[in-house]
Order: sequence, then structure tokens, then C-alpha cells
Amino acid sequence: MATVVKTAEKPKEVVEELPIEVDPKRVVINVDGFAWRTVLVRMPERATQESLREPKIWRRAQCSPQSALKERDHLEKVGSYRDKGSTFFNDGTLEVFWDGAAYGVRRIADQVRLISEGFLTEGQAIAALRNWYPKKAG
Repeated sequence: MATVVKTAEKPKEVVEELPIEVDPKRVVINVDGFAWRTVLVRMPERATQESLREPKIWRRAQCSPQSALKERDHLEKVGSYRDKGSTFFNDGTLEVFWDGAAYGVRRIADQVRLISEGFLTEGQAIAALRNWYPKKAG
């Protein structure tokens, strides 16, 4: 007579994703005007355009008086937090990089920053990089 022995199956690990929330340290008031403010927000890694409409994503930022948003605030949304010195776009001669506070444009060969001002968004820095080259006479 054969006996059948069932082996206990290992329970599947439940991987619970943490909710997406805006870190109050990543909300910076850029301009505080009479009627509204311009606020720079560095978004969490997994944030999407749709998730911005969820009130839960702003919970932590709204709890801090320094980062709480008001009704007429204008948001400048920037992608997720970047490591200082990381590069994003290059054309072989010039590159767009993050210096820890703003995006900049520098020459790849000697790492010299070409445009002294920093840019809020990567798109602004790429536009400045493209404008650095002379236009063809036409």
C-alpha cells in the first residue's frame, strides 16, 4: 500500500507597494506673489500624470506648513529626484546634467559649464543646448 504525502506549499510572499506620496522636502516655493505662488515639485519615482489628481499623493506635503499647496498655486512639476552629476542628454559635444539644484549645459570634453544659469526643467536645458549652436544662414 502506497501512502501519499503532501508537502506543504510555501506561502507566496505578498509584496505590498508603498503608496506614492510627494515628499515635503521636494516642494520648493519659487515665487510667492500677491495672487498666487509658483511651486517647484520634484515628483516621486512612480508618479504619473493621473496620480497627480489623487488627494492621497499630496497628504505629506499638505501636512507641512512650508510645503502646503494653496488653491491658486501654479505647479512646475519636475521628474523624480536625480543624483548630483548625472547626465541626461548629450549630442556628442555638449550634455545636459543635474548639479543638485538645477539642470545645466556643459562641454563633454573638459566638463566646463557653458551656460552660467541653471534651468528648472530638463526640457529648458535641452532647448538652451540646441540654441548654443549657430544658426545656418539662409
